[in-house]
Amino acid sequence: MIMHDWRLHEEISSDIDARPWDVLVKEATATSYRIEATCPDRTERQLWLEIQDGNLVVHAYDPEHEEPVNLRISRTDITVDTEREGQALRRADKKRFAAMQAFVRQMSAMSLPEEETTGDLDEFIADLDEERLFGAYHTFMYMIRSAREIEK
Repeated sequence: MIMHDWRLHEEISSDIDARPWDVLVKEATATSYRIEATCPDRTERQLWLEIQDGNLVVHAYDPEHEEPVNLRISRTDITVDTEREGQALRRADKKRFAAMQAFVRQMSAMSLPEEETTGDLDEFIADLDEERLFGAYHTFMYMIRSAREIEK
């Protein structure tokens, strides 16, 4: 099967190769499908579809990584994960996304010492009293608890 990019318009961007891709179902068994797409530049992308732990799982491979990115579709949720180094788990979960946005807003609303003084910053920090430091510590502990709730 040959597939074309259906979004290309009359004026093709110079960074997009408009030539068709070759797409083959390389393996189709009772437990999985493996689809291979060969790009015009001769690199390959692969998709493996399988049922795993009661979820429909799509493993996506690109030419530069050994480990796939996995899309796990359950009855009530969709998650994306990978074993690739330096890439974190992401979830398509509206409640979690809203909680993360609220957390980021809360963090960004906090003031920094350099925003609170027009004078000598070192002197300002040295003058912080115990009550203010306790309040900042309490706020910091609240932020850690909020972050851990989002992580769940």
